[in-house]
Amino acid sequence: MSKQIAPTATPAGYSIGESSCISRKVVLVNPNDRSWTRDRYVLWFGSYGTTYLMVWGNGLEAALEEATDWIVEHAPGLLRDDAAQEAYGAAIAEGKTPEEAQEEAEIDMTVMGHSGIHYLDSWEWGIALENPTRDGLLEFMGVK
Repeated sequence: MSKQIAPTATPAGYSIGESSCISRKVVLVNPNDRSWTRDRYVLWFGSYGTTYLMVWGNGLEAALEEATDWIVEHAPGLLRDDAAQEAYGAAIAEGKTPEEAQEEAEIDMTVMGHSGIHYLDSWEWGIALENPTRDGLLEFMGVK
């Protein structure tokens, strides 16, 4: 018998599970899109207190764009926009061309977003699950 996954309303949308030392909470970013998108990802963000987002999208790029919109609104501290801008300014001050400065500023950064350009450190996000089954999701959350 499979356990039910009951979403809970939060200020940041809906989530499933709860955070503890043995279980994980997963925030549902765009559950209303699940009827027309082909893929579902559980993405992790952050270096210390990991945030797990379940995002529906037609591929990883679309899912990252949806996740970025959620991060901008609910967890802007994950973004590294200021660091990228500072690196760009420092490279320009060194006499690099705008193209060279942009390339240098984006080293080890993931450029994301469709409602604006945002940056994340490349080592502070990843794919936890891709198209998980219900049982796989429950196991990941630590409730099975």
